[in-house]
Amino acid sequence: QNFEEALAHNYKKASANYYLGEIAYYTQEYSDAISYYKESASLYDKASYMKVLYLHTAISLARTGQEDKAKGFFQFVVDNYPNTKAAEIAKKNL
Repeated sequence: QNFEEALAHNYKKASANYYLGEIAYYTQEYSDAISYYKESASLYDKASYMKVLYLHTAISLARTGQEDKAKGFFQFVVDNYPNTKAAEIAKKNL
């Protein structure tokens, strides 16, 4: 609710969308998660949470049957965030 209020007031829209995406992801609302992550990334793609955002986008895509798109995101995580836990998880999904 607080993140939705933040969005309504144009406050930290990128991070609010990310956290709404995380809530949707962990409640298995993967299509919603994808939408929130996409909006967050479009607003600010330099955030510290981007490796998780991309990884969770990939997992969400895979769980909604979008395997080809998911593989692209998994590969992106491996290529752009090497030597991270996110890359390790992404490699297992390729």
